[in-house]
Formats: sequence, C-alpha cells, structure tokens
Amino acid sequence: MKKDKPAPKQLTEELESELKTLKKAASERRKIEETLRESEALFSCVTDNMLDAMIIIDWEGSILFANQAARNLIDLKPDEDHVGRNIVEYLHPDSFQKAVEDQEAVKAGRMGFLSEYQLRPPSGRLVWVESIGGKIVFRNASANLVCMRDITERRQAEEEKRKLVDRLQRAEKMEALGMLAGGVAHDLNNVLGIVIGYAELLLNEMDPSSPSRPRLRNIIGGGERAAAIVQDLLTLARRGVAVRQVLNLNRMVADCQAAPEFLRLASYHPSVRIETDLDPNLLNISGSPVHIGKSLFNLVSNAAE
Repeated sequence: MKKDKPAPKQLTEELESELKTLKKAASERRKIEETLRESEALFSCVTDNMLDAMIIIDWEGSILFANQAARNLIDLKPDEDHVGRNIVEYLHPDSFQKAVEDQEAVKAGRMGFLSEYQLRPPSGRLVWVESIGGKIVFRNASANLVCMRDITERRQAEEEKRKLVDRLQRAEKMEALGMLAGGVAHDLNNVLGIVIGYAELLLNEMDPSSPSRPRLRNIIGGGERAAAIVQDLLTLARRGVAVRQVLNLNRMVADCQAAPEFLRLASYHPSVRIETDLDPNLLNISGSPVHIGKSLFNLVSNAAE
C-alpha cells in the first residue's frame, strides 16, 4: 500500500517551521558569540588595567596567559608572543627551587602561596616580586593563577635600612670603645709621665761619661713609643688626632736600627744579615712617625721570619 504524499501546503508549513528553528538557533548562536566577545573584551580590559602582574601557567610552567603588567614586568615587547614560553626563562636561579615547591603545593590542592621571588627579565635587570597563586580552571583544564607585585624598591629600601642599622651599631661600638680607650689612655699617660719624667731627671743628673746614659735614653724612648701606642689606641677609637710631621726616611731607618726592639729582633735571627742602601738625596715626607716607624719594623720583622 502506498503512503499518501504530504500536500504541498503541509510541506511548505514544515519547511517554514524548520527555517524558523534554524533562524532562531543562528540568532541564539550570534548572541552567545557576542556575549563571549564582550566577556573576552571585558576580561582583557580588566586584566590589562591591573597594576599587578597576572600570569596563568600550566603545571609544566608554560605561560597560558599574561596581562599587560606581567608583560611589562618581564620586558616583553608588544610584538613578542608570551604564550607557550616557560616561566623558568624569567626566574632567577636562586628562586627556582622555591617556585617549584609552590607550584607542586598548588597542584596538590593546598592553599595558595605567598612568596617572594627574584626575576631575571631578558634586559638583565633583577626584579623582586611578591607572588600569590592558586589553582583555577582555565580552558577546561586546571592551571596555576599567579599574581605578582613588584617589590624591588621595597627590598632596596629594606637593604638600605639594614646597612644603616649596621652602621649605627658599629658607631655605637666605636663610641663604647672610645670611652674605654679614653679611660685607659688617661691612666697609662699618668704612669708613662712618671717613668719618662724620672728617667729624664736621672739623665740630667748623671755624669756625661756614665755607661748608664744609653740605657736611660732607651727607657725614655720606650716610654715615648708607649705614649704613641696610646695615641694609636685613641686614633683607632676615633677620639684622637693623628700626628703628622715632616720626616726624613733615612733618619727613620737609622732610628729603627738603633731601637732596642730592632736589636732584640737581630738576636732572635742571628743567621740573618740586614743591610741598608739609602739614597742620600731622598726628599722629606709628611706623615706619622709612629706609624711609619712601625711599618718599617714590621717589614724587617716579616722579612727576617
């Protein structure tokens, strides 16, 4: 038995119904596409006007999205494509291990992290960032959303503050040392004044031909050198003034050879012979006789040893 064919009118009505359905579907699709475009435009507008950098990376570290602040932070040029690059390219080696640990923590579902990293953009400048991240769904897959804030100036300010604190502590220590040195110097100068004073009295009263006169001169010279050491202590503590005089190095070398310390050094090293070859036309210099004398003696002592 043959079926009856639909009447032309019925066929037309069915076609018109199908056409209306297709038009409605197309209209809904256009609305969805328009909504998506508006959403993407709004998302781009919001993210690109953020002051903080925002980067979305997969679990391998590849960049899936970066806003304008992030592109500026890692020195990407406008025509450079960031998608597909690995965030490791921009991490300082010292921050690599910490970044890996934070990435694994977020991937495991633990709370978002708050850490400080050091970045190394292509320009070579070093940037400190404070970073917070968390797990999100991006393009039907889980990923890590990382927000970063440039704290380079803050870190520099903290470093400057630390240096200032260290300098203040050193200044306080030097002040305490200066007070101690001042007290010690006062007591030592009183004792040395008595020793040198009595030695000079004995020298004035002693017969010029007495064999003890050189010994008294050594006592006076030793007392004066001890007084110079006290002055050094005050200078080290920044409570004294270094003495500068016009000096002749040849005469200082001769005085160094005649000092009891030099004679004692020669007795410690009997196999060492010390010779001098001085320029008679050597010009005078300006300096501290105590410091230069000590330098000469230390040079000879080190050479002998």
